[in-house]
Amino acid sequence: MVQQGRQITKRGPEELVALIEKRQAEVETMLQGSMTFPFFKAALLQACRKTPKLLECHPASVYQAALDCAMTGLIPGGPFGEAALIPYGLECQFQPMVKGLRRLAIESGAATKISAQVVCEGEPFAYRPKAQRVEDRIAHEVHLPRGEIVGAYAWAVLPSGDEVEVVVDRAYLDRARSANRGKSQAWDGWFAQMAEKSVMRRLINSRLSTRDEKLLKALAADVPLEEEDESPPIAPVRGVAAMKAALKQEVEPTPESDLDAGFEAPSEDEPGANG
Repeated sequence: MVQQGRQITKRGPEELVALIEKRQAEVETMLQGSMTFPFFKAALLQACRKTPKLLECHPASVYQAALDCAMTGLIPGGPFGEAALIPYGLECQFQPMVKGLRRLAIESGAATKISAQVVCEGEPFAYRPKAQRVEDRIAHEVHLPRGEIVGAYAWAVLPSGDEVEVVVDRAYLDRARSANRGKSQAWDGWFAQMAEKSVMRRLINSRLSTRDEKLLKALAADVPLEEEDESPPIAPVRGVAAMKAALKQEVEPTPESDLDAGFEAPSEDEPGANG
């Protein structure tokens, strides 16, 4: 089998097992007691069975991705697990997923609760930035069957008891997808999971305070695959219609823009300031 002039050799999981076992001491050092070596090895093999294309990647890249995963203490398990090992041609890359970011954020003490959700077409949604409680600021009803994803949001409860949130529209998610390096099955096959991870990642970067080594490593490992969007967010999203309309807007970045500013509440003089 040839891909772009390069020979693809599909290896069996036994080769990966031999490589991991040969460097067991290094892997155990990276795990730092977060899980046992046999458990991590079994989870890695299960990930390869679920994504056979990983066996076509260079063994060194699979091993490096496994080390990255071990350093964060996350369990490789695909889009619904704590982390995913994703093939990019012949290279394997580690990506933390929303479940992993949630666990690290809570274990680090950066948040006591944290969650993310996508918003789909046809679902009632309202965002009222000036309300006191997060459940009053974000009103969302999930309807089944779910339609096209038009936005996403994440919220967290800080150790102080304060509640913070981030709301993004489909345009932001499309920009995050475009920043994804190369053509990946991650956004193609797991759009909802990647959307939730993207908005939670933005929430952690812009609203949470942490010096936790594992959480910072997880966020840093994700940068080459999904670069932070440097353009300013679109104005507060107040419903599905606003999210859809944002797809047609062209927003020019300004020198004063700052992603960490988030979605600012409208001033008292603006229409709809009271929700």
